[in-house]
Amino acid sequence: MTERTSPFQLDPLNEVTGHQPAPPERLPERRPLGALSSESVLEYCCPGETEPISRAVHLSRLAAYYPKCQHCPHNQETGSLAVSLPKGKTVATNSKPQPVPSGELFRSEGVRGVYLNEINRTKAEQLTAAFARLLWQQTPLMGRREREPDPRKRPRTVNSVHAPKVVVGYDQRPAAPDLVMGVCSRLRLMGCEVIDIGLTTKPCFLHTVHHLEGASGILVTGANAETSSIGLDFVGAGAVPWSLPGRLSTLQSSWENPASRPKRQSPPQRTFQAFVPYEASLWKHFHALRPLTVAVASPSRLVLRTLDRLFESLPCTLKTINLSPRHVVMRTAEDIDVQELKSFVEENSADFGFLIEEDGMRCQLLDEQGELIGSDELTLMLAELLLDVRRPVLLNAADHETLIATLRMLGLTVLTSITTHEETSQQLAAQNGLLAGGTEGYFWYNNLFPTADAILTMAHVLQMLSKQVKPLSALRPGSLN
Repeated sequence: MTERTSPFQLDPLNEVTGHQPAPPERLPERRPLGALSSESVLEYCCPGETEPISRAVHLSRLAAYYPKCQHCPHNQETGSLAVSLPKGKTVATNSKPQPVPSGELFRSEGVRGVYLNEINRTKAEQLTAAFARLLWQQTPLMGRREREPDPRKRPRTVNSVHAPKVVVGYDQRPAAPDLVMGVCSRLRLMGCEVIDIGLTTKPCFLHTVHHLEGASGILVTGANAETSSIGLDFVGAGAVPWSLPGRLSTLQSSWENPASRPKRQSPPQRTFQAFVPYEASLWKHFHALRPLTVAVASPSRLVLRTLDRLFESLPCTLKTINLSPRHVVMRTAEDIDVQELKSFVEENSADFGFLIEEDGMRCQLLDEQGELIGSDELTLMLAELLLDVRRPVLLNAADHETLIATLRMLGLTVLTSITTHEETSQQLAAQNGLLAGGTEGYFWYNNLFPTADAILTMAHVLQMLSKQVKPLSALRPGSLN
């Protein structure tokens, strides 16, 4: 049995022979953990950025269809993700990132930006504060001195002034709940009365703003933008959208300026079931219909749920298909969603197919053969259905001479070059317009108030087919090009 010795004692054999033991193996030099992690993730670096990212962030951006992934040389390293992207070109990783100017956040119909990279909760609060400041300028506090004071009027206290009412909603984008929390908190901080309607569509949101008289609204949405984007849509009194150029220009020029609180007290926040009056307003358009079969495709689950409730008591049969969210500027016959809807129409022997975009406003129509009907053709068909020579028709472009001439042959007055949503809403109300359409897929109606609702357009197509026992392909006016 050998005696255990201390590791610090000398070996007796070495003491006698003078033989020195071999030096211990030298350990590798220790380096900071940050350096190791930087080297391990250096292979992933987004185009235009200098900071490396981990593999987890790389895969999450691929899954979210991050815009820079389309041009990244690593976009083929998808792991177990079912993501298909074209192979990108190699981009130098030492190039400086290009910051997004604040002006590029403003689009023609609202604010859009990539979530967290270009727009986050802080910027949403800044935009909300600037919007609330503009609302307070329209309703100034009585505690301030008037330009022409009237001694016969007794000034009211600050508490007697009604706070601006703001309707707040959000769509189904994953980043929307984060931004809507910042919007509601900043509105209350600015002394506004918040009316939260929760998850909603753009037409339902506009109807609620009009239904609650004197209200304005903010909708947190990413519609009509990339799948990784989110933003805000602003609506003024009377459910008039703010566009650029228009009222949105005022917000663009002042949103970065700090806004002070107009009041110390914050009104209470309340909720409102917006879908109840909204769906009630649609019922009158779904009457005296034949038993038709409708195939509807949409990336918005809220739109499909609304249609399910509307069709429960109708003689028509509804067939729905939920599409994946995609940013498409203009639909063509070769579009993959249009081709999928065409096959769906043929499988179910539907009388027509209807594609509703994510915002619930823009739409495309397919006949019973699956052929895409152009927006200009549908504009003419709707004008013939709703024919009223006393009310003008508004078009978004002035270069479609055939459509303009055909509408004038029907005895209709045509107003052209109505481009933005704000201008369309204002002109429809001022001119008592019948319809606003064109080539972009938006169809505006002036019933209770000017609005563009794809469900309302589908109701008119159902009425069109119910009045004439003919297939939709026989009712087409033909090519207007």
